[in-house]
Amino acid sequence: MTKNLGFNIIILSISILISSALFAQKEANIWHFGQFAGVDYNTVEAQALVDGNMTTQEGCASICDNMGNLLFYTNGMRVWNQMHEQMPNGVDLFGNASASQSSIIVKKPGLNNLYYIFTVDQQAGVNGFRYSEVDMDLENGLGDVTENKNILIINSTLEKVTVIRMDNLIDYWIITHLYNSTSFHAYALTESGLDMEPVISSVGTLIAGGGITTWGYMKANQIGDRIAIANGGGLSDVELFDFDKLSGSLSNPIIFDNFENEMPYGIEFSPDGSLLYVSILGPSGIVYQYNLEAGSPEAIINSKTEIGSGFNYGGALQLAPDGKIYHVGDLDDWLASISSPNSLGVMCNYQLEGLYLEGKTGGWGLPNFVNSIYQDPPISTSNVCDGDSTFFTINFPNVDSVFWDFGEPISGADNFSSKLDPAHFYSEVGSYIVTLFYYSNNESHSYSFNLKIYPYPDIYFGEDSLLCQDEFRTLDATTFQGYYQWQDNSTRPDYIATEPGSYWVEVLANSCLGGDTIVFDVCDPNLIMPSVFTPNGDGLNDRFKPIIYSDVYEISINIFDRWGKLVYENSSLEPGWDGKSKGKNCSEGIYFWTINYYGYLQIETRLNGSITLLR
Repeated sequence: MTKNLGFNIIILSISILISSALFAQKEANIWHFGQFAGVDYNTVEAQALVDGNMTTQEGCASICDNMGNLLFYTNGMRVWNQMHEQMPNGVDLFGNASASQSSIIVKKPGLNNLYYIFTVDQQAGVNGFRYSEVDMDLENGLGDVTENKNILIINSTLEKVTVIRMDNLIDYWIITHLYNSTSFHAYALTESGLDMEPVISSVGTLIAGGGITTWGYMKANQIGDRIAIANGGGLSDVELFDFDKLSGSLSNPIIFDNFENEMPYGIEFSPDGSLLYVSILGPSGIVYQYNLEAGSPEAIINSKTEIGSGFNYGGALQLAPDGKIYHVGDLDDWLASISSPNSLGVMCNYQLEGLYLEGKTGGWGLPNFVNSIYQDPPISTSNVCDGDSTFFTINFPNVDSVFWDFGEPISGADNFSSKLDPAHFYSEVGSYIVTLFYYSNNESHSYSFNLKIYPYPDIYFGEDSLLCQDEFRTLDATTFQGYYQWQDNSTRPDYIATEPGSYWVEVLANSCLGGDTIVFDVCDPNLIMPSVFTPNGDGLNDRFKPIIYSDVYEISINIFDRWGKLVYENSSLEPGWDGKSKGKNCSEGIYFWTINYYGYLQIETRLNGSITLLR
């Protein structure tokens, strides 16, 4: 019978199936990049994916829903949905797969199902900086690019784009850098859409002198108050800036120019923001670490430490949901990992073989994400399975008082609450619009979001049954976006049972745990012989052979007359005894037989009986 497990059982079992991740959000839990490569961070240990359909030399982006279910991914030119099919209108985007950060995906603030894909062209190309819109309500929930496609924001930018969440936890700054300029442009993305009038910060290095200088990543730290950019060939430096999340401006540049002829490419901050990692695009694949808490700008620059190398043209660095930073190598089927990225020097533990990609290979790029992708959302929810009470936690700062509308009018007075951390029991599976009205700093605000209550995975293998020799049963637990653990720790969606025994599976989908158990008993040998036969040639009951005969193997039969004389023997029951001995008819009467055989478990069995011969 299917196990619709309750909250307590889920708490006990969930660690078997899902990662004890460092971060709260799951929107970055599935990556697609390189040459059909991918990684799934929804499991205990990160697992390689081999089902992707994207190829890209450099830039890429992917996005999941808040439960870690893949929604879509892109190389800045094409868009694939969660079924790894190209969206009908997801072609001919004006990004470029050879741009360092060809694309980044941002959900539009407010109550909607819209996502922006921001794209940049390669080497300050004519396609510039643009956005396209994906509506996840299209194509029966698989999503498609809308008519708002390739909307020009500004021409001639570097191959860089990053996104920082504002302090209100709702809106975003979309940031790029112009070519042949010192100017950063920061665009506000709010519920009203993208403000096309940027905040301009002219600060830092003049980036010009050829397309190769546009190469490299731009990243922000987790709290969003610092931005670093890697400037490619010809400049060969890294710049670090302070970022004001209120105004959208950059300031206080620190220029790391101690790279000689190396080409800085990948950039990543440690989760706690104390360290900066820089990868070198070249045959050595070196990764450097800088201590941002070393003191003066000079001390920070001089803290440069090589912490790893080995990739031939190692590319991007990207913080992952498991708290590690991963490093990709061109056409390499491993990701390197920095497993302790908050630790100084070699204690950060750079491992060249950090995660095997199961034969798929990377390029120079890893998925590009919003800086806050691993931080708490404005409102956190837990227990979103049918039959559970759903809990809500507010993450907005300085909240004084609240009023909740849980979006289920049929629940009457229970549909409302003034508690800071309330719970609500939803009566059935479905989507609900939850609205929070709150006061902060003596100002009123509201925030609405779509909450989904999910069913438990419905797994049913049928009734317990028998399993005989040379038989098998296929147990299918396939569940959309499911994760599986069988009794032998295998993780496929199906299992082939070939021997008697107990088989069980636990399936996790959208944080809801279900499963089933089935027992296959041994097929008991079944052999029944007749008590009378009439070998008179009339075609009816002319031979002494089994009435029922199943799961019986390696048989021998001996038949004796009443004086113990052997009259018949055979190693098979199929021909049957015709009532003759040495070609002559035996007389009527009673004869005695013994049958030796083996059953499924190779246990020898001996049966005895008698047969009456009548003519």
